Amino acid sequence: MDGPRTLITWRPNISWASWALAAIVALGLALRLWGLDWPAGMHPDEWAADIIASFAQGHWYYPHPVIWHQAFYLVAGFTYIPVQMLLGKLLVLLGPAYVQVPAIPYLLWGRLWVAIMGAANVWVLYALVRSLGLSRAAGLAGALLLAVNPLLVVHSHYLTVDVPLALAVTLGLWAGVRLYQDPRWWRYLVAGLAFGLTLTTKANGGVILFAFVTAHLAVVWERRPRWPRWLLGQPALFALGGVLGMIAGYPGFLLAKDNPLFKYAEQVHNFTRPHFAEHISFFNSPLGDRLVWSAHTIGDAIGWELVALFALGLALVLWRRYRAAWVVAAYPLFYYFPYLFISHRLAERDLTSIVPPLICLALLPLAWAVGQVPRRGKSAVWALAALALMVHPLGRTVSGAYLFWQEETRISADRWAGADLPPSARLFQGGYGVPQVARSTAFYHSQNLADYEGQDNFVLISSSDADRYFFQWAKIPRNPMGRLLDGFAKWQLVKEFDLGYDQPADKLPGRFKYPVFVDPYLRFYAARPSLEQTQSLGLERPPSIAPAPYAVVYTNHRAYSADGATALVRGPGRAVRVLRPPQPLLAVGVVLVNLGGKPVSLKLEQGPRKQRLRLEPGQREVFTDRPLSWPPPVERVYPYTLWVEGPGPVVLRLLGDPLGLGLRCLEQGRWELAERLLEQAHAARPAALLPRALLAAALLEQGRVQPAGLLLEGQAPAQERLAALVLDSSSDPQWLEHLADWAGLYPDLLANSLTRSYPAQALEPGQDGKARREHPSFDFEAWPAKGGKGRGERFSLKEPWPTWPLSLRLRLSRPDPAQAPAQPLGELVATAKGPRGEDLLVRREISPEDLGEGTRRRTLEMALPAAGPDRLWSFELRCPPGSNLHLDGVELRVAVRPQLARLARWAFWAQGELMRRQGRPAMAAAMLAWVERLDPLFAPGLTSQVRALLASGQPEAALSRLKKAQSELPRGSEPRAWVEGELKKLAIKGSSPAPAPR
Repeated sequence: MDGPRTLITWRPNISWASWALAAIVALGLALRLWGLDWPAGMHPDEWAADIIASFAQGHWYYPHPVIWHQAFYLVAGFTYIPVQMLLGKLLVLLGPAYVQVPAIPYLLWGRLWVAIMGAANVWVLYALVRSLGLSRAAGLAGALLLAVNPLLVVHSHYLTVDVPLALAVTLGLWAGVRLYQDPRWWRYLVAGLAFGLTLTTKANGGVILFAFVTAHLAVVWERRPRWPRWLLGQPALFALGGVLGMIAGYPGFLLAKDNPLFKYAEQVHNFTRPHFAEHISFFNSPLGDRLVWSAHTIGDAIGWELVALFALGLALVLWRRYRAAWVVAAYPLFYYFPYLFISHRLAERDLTSIVPPLICLALLPLAWAVGQVPRRGKSAVWALAALALMVHPLGRTVSGAYLFWQEETRISADRWAGADLPPSARLFQGGYGVPQVARSTAFYHSQNLADYEGQDNFVLISSSDADRYFFQWAKIPRNPMGRLLDGFAKWQLVKEFDLGYDQPADKLPGRFKYPVFVDPYLRFYAARPSLEQTQSLGLERPPSIAPAPYAVVYTNHRAYSADGATALVRGPGRAVRVLRPPQPLLAVGVVLVNLGGKPVSLKLEQGPRKQRLRLEPGQREVFTDRPLSWPPPVERVYPYTLWVEGPGPVVLRLLGDPLGLGLRCLEQGRWELAERLLEQAHAARPAALLPRALLAAALLEQGRVQPAGLLLEGQAPAQERLAALVLDSSSDPQWLEHLADWAGLYPDLLANSLTRSYPAQALEPGQDGKARREHPSFDFEAWPAKGGKGRGERFSLKEPWPTWPLSLRLRLSRPDPAQAPAQPLGELVATAKGPRGEDLLVRREISPEDLGEGTRRRTLEMALPAAGPDRLWSFELRCPPGSNLHLDGVELRVAVRPQLARLARWAFWAQGELMRRQGRPAMAAAMLAWVERLDPLFAPGLTSQVRALLASGQPEAALSRLKKAQSELPRGSEPRAWVEGELKKLAIKGSSPAPAPR
């Protein structure tokens, strides 16, 4: 009876250290699994998924001239089929009937194995630390430091052998330490097996041989065995284990009869042959380049504090003659310095295997310091030391792991290039770390800068390509290719994609970015000389709706990009837009519009904050949000997630331009917020007129005359130039060129950012004869002639355009001009449909004269008036019977002059109001007359102008101005009530007007 009772009452005896170690391993695994399914095709070495596929199909080795170290791929490949079969059985048992078993992608399976091995290394390091005689608390501290190490966490997201090599090295060092402590014959066999597996995990892991040699020499020095034993027998056992390990790691040595010595010699040759570079100084030389690169990697991904503790630990073990630790120290010393002097590179991937021994040696000085503490406080001191050492690496780890679930810069660049480059653009890019931009048409084909020049030519530079051609130290070109890229950098920069790089020094070519293969820093250049933008315009641009539910929107160089911070969501569904501005955001304007015919419930998330809304059909919600950069370790990343529970569609628009937001706040009377936003816009471009003038307006509204006067001092020439642009009512065809010249912009690139094209495509008619095609931003449909009615074609836009006048260009064609009838060829009907059914129609008849005699293609232009907010435009071509006219596409451009006038009225008002308050009423009245010409009903301009006219002795002009405003202002409005009150006062008393209500 005692047996069953004992079995029932048995409880596992698991120590606190085991639970703590399990939690640390789980933390390491979670960090390595975070974002593991990042896009394929970004890392140049992840083609190795083909090796896993080969092993999964039953092959014992993968023939390759270079990649013969395949131990890791064997493990991943031979476990693939059993796991896939187990997954299928579980889905059949637990899932619905006739369930389709998904196939695990080989790439994801390989990455998963890398992450598992990276987490397993945490436990193995604990065993290695314990084998050195350190306490359990020390082992847990070492495991914690390895679990959060930035370099190993980041590289655990790649299907490469760098993290498995770190595990193999840790196991090998543990075998070496145990060999030194207990040199039995079978331990030599195990050490040799560990050496062979390490060598076939990655070739440069063969350096671990020096650790085994150190262990053997220490055994010989201390135990003095007979020479046949230490010189022949023990090395022979080690060699036998090495042969077995190499065959297990690469069966091709046995099956294909490959010569392992030849293979290894070939590998050494590949990584030690010199690369061409011009030698300028020590730091600007290949050797200095490797030294600087490794120093950058240590600072970014390992930590100099860890290296400093390693150096103290090395000195301590040499002083105390702690030979077991010599075995561990031998690997990083014999690895790093020969690699530095012999290899042609020392990249971040080459440093992963030295991190575990660095941590082991770094614990020794801490162990000595903890030894001076009373026994009861030792565990607490170890805990404090571990937490202090892990805080900074954990932040860097989270920032690095964040990149893997964020959108790649190459994906963002591809989307931007497709939407914002001109249709005639020709894009050149480098050949290494190709961003896979769909618009790319050619690679760099010459080292002559003039071969790339041209108005329609653009160049894309990727840091993963450019960094190879610049010295790390001085950031100067190392060869002719570097000089070519340096010449590109003097051209017009139109867009940057820099998710992981905040400091200007990090963006310089030659500073290898960490992580080097993820989110490279991308730059688009127009192949023309760079212009310095002198003015900020704050223009609203057409929407550029991304079809992806998740998109990172880069808002740098706004002058040459459309509005990408827009999402169209059909519920139930969600859309995420992550704003990535060039400077921190103080506020974000949020616009939500329900374009559907039914009420819809929404949830808007910004970082940790959530807000629920309900929108009726056609309702729009506009508010200003104070955003949080999220998650906290990263900077200038502002995610907004919109969840739509109803049918929708719902439009989300985000405005992050401080000048545009500052203008909105001025119009809403939010003077303090407007001041902060406009200060940021002014700091970004101090010489620009509009940010400083609008900032002065915000200050004047708060009664702060002196700082406003300092801002507007010396701005008269700029004000006159702006007045010449906005007050001229003539239709000058060169007006946009004049504006671009004033702002320091290229007119064609500025016009391209204000334009969106919607091309028609070849369609297959359905059973009813109609043809339809859906696009993320528009629908196109065509129907044939039927029952005496002519044929027709229609573009229906899904993205609402800004509420400004538009310029429409129609691309028309006719297959046979000779068959053109004498009557009109068709009628174009442009309709702006509102969410509540209110429509705006514009019609134009298209006659044979519009297309010209004998022409097949012609582009016609139309002016469209300003529509109401949230209107969706459609363009329908109605053709009479016999007409063969076709609508090949439409192109829309937002008008600029009305937008500029909206900003200029505040700029002119600020100057006029300042003059009035400084006691110059006549000059103020003249300046405020410009405001009247721009917007006679602008309330601040009206009140200031009336006051200036009265103060300058012009009561008749003030009376005339008030009467004119009275006739135009809507009844019941606050400005009209003020005007009527002032008219009564002037009629009765002839006194000055009272303060105007705001």
